[in-house]
Amino acid sequence: MSLEALEFFPEDDLLAVPPFETDRYGNRVDTCGERWQIFDPAGPGLMDWRLLPDGTIKHALKLWTCFSIRSNSPREAHNQFREIRLVITSLSPCPTEVDELNVTWWKSVRQELRQRDSEYRLHRARRWYLWMADLELPGVDPETALEIEQWTIPGNVKGEAVESKDRDSGPLNDRQFAALIQMLRREQPPTLGQAATMLCVDLGPNPKALCLLEERDFHSFSDPTMPEKKVYQLDVPRIKKRLDRRETKRRRIDSVTGAVLEKIILSNQSIHGGPDPKRPILCRDSLRKSRLGTPELRRYALHQTASEIQVLVQKYGRENDLRAPGGGDSSFSIYPRRLRYTFACRLAAQGAPPKLIAELLDHSDLQHVMVYVETAGKLVGRLSAALDAQMRPIVDMFMGRIINADSDAVPNDPKAQIPGKSFEGRQLGGIGVCGSGSLCKLMPPLTCYVCEHFQPKQTAPHSQMLEAAHQLRKVYAAKDNASNSGLELVDKVIAHIQGVIEATAHLENVGGTRL
Repeated sequence: MSLEALEFFPEDDLLAVPPFETDRYGNRVDTCGERWQIFDPAGPGLMDWRLLPDGTIKHALKLWTCFSIRSNSPREAHNQFREIRLVITSLSPCPTEVDELNVTWWKSVRQELRQRDSEYRLHRARRWYLWMADLELPGVDPETALEIEQWTIPGNVKGEAVESKDRDSGPLNDRQFAALIQMLRREQPPTLGQAATMLCVDLGPNPKALCLLEERDFHSFSDPTMPEKKVYQLDVPRIKKRLDRRETKRRRIDSVTGAVLEKIILSNQSIHGGPDPKRPILCRDSLRKSRLGTPELRRYALHQTASEIQVLVQKYGRENDLRAPGGGDSSFSIYPRRLRYTFACRLAAQGAPPKLIAELLDHSDLQHVMVYVETAGKLVGRLSAALDAQMRPIVDMFMGRIINADSDAVPNDPKAQIPGKSFEGRQLGGIGVCGSGSLCKLMPPLTCYVCEHFQPKQTAPHSQMLEAAHQLRKVYAAKDNASNSGLELVDKVIAHIQGVIEATAHLENVGGTRL
């Protein structure tokens, strides 16, 4: 930014703060007083300057914030204010004058933030100080600016929850994901919580994109090959780009999700008076009073905020008592960021290239998606290790839901019972129950043992199934054109049947049932 851009703000030693600013979208921001309300449809953007003591630091930060409002998105301008304020107030006493921000102060702040594992906050504060140095504002030391410019400051820890497979914040595992899909697909009155969760599963979006979804973004078509079936698409608003206009990216969504959104939109229209292309899809029941002050804010008075979208998803999971089969039917939580991790990790595990993952997540480069690719690679490596014969008894111990009888299964459906067969085709009796509730893509009954939906019975002919699997492997290995992947699959089946046998034997020893 040049001095000419600020030439109408002369005041003593420092430039004066203008009476208003215009953001990148053409909205006016009142910069008089100590409470600045920025325009951000995804959430409140209040900058409360009363949180900083009076002095040249506060004045200089106001000048920088005016520049940020013009140059960045409303959310980034608010984040700039918040992060720099936190850095300024991290030490006591809090400095008030720009000339107090010397090298000693910067080093002390850096040490303090390191102890809090938040050194990354220095990025925005340093940028502000270097901006002041470029403008040669009074009190800024060029030598200090030169030294801190050379610092290597780590970024915020990215992908920690993904790489560690954190049980509370990492991506959902296969059993959890299957339980979530089953919950979403069951018969239920459509709600905003269900709709928001479905969109998170289908698209892996940032919740702000869901805030901005409007009726004009929803499209439905008849499938040319099946006229009775509909195809649904959404124009998803883009938020990761530095744009000064509304831009969307068209994405196809699941037909069940589309049907739910269609009902939600019709409900909105019945409440608020017919179609409106700019009405949000995830619509509030009533106008938000805090957004009725200006025409710009009134335009978004029915839109949810990003935090409200998060609450919708979390509440939906809690109210439906979301539980994963296996390991004690443990409950788990969901929220948009976790479902975004899950979306990306599942893409990577299925072999999607990084460019495609970045495109679907609306990232401008590959930097942020590589953690998903690398994590998927590590999981594949661990799976290969698990197939090693020496590790099978330890790694492949069955962790699913073992039942006493068919009636203990979820769901309790006689049609879901799985009959066992010997290698010669002789019927062995029931070996367990399928909990998927959908058409199986595997080849029962042997491959049932590697499926997360399989609920084996404690007393069932699993040893005879193991013998059948070994015989199948011998026949398959004898073929000249046998593939390595095919043999690995049979080996995996054998390992999992061994795990079931060991798990049931353990339960017999302790006299219990794993539910």
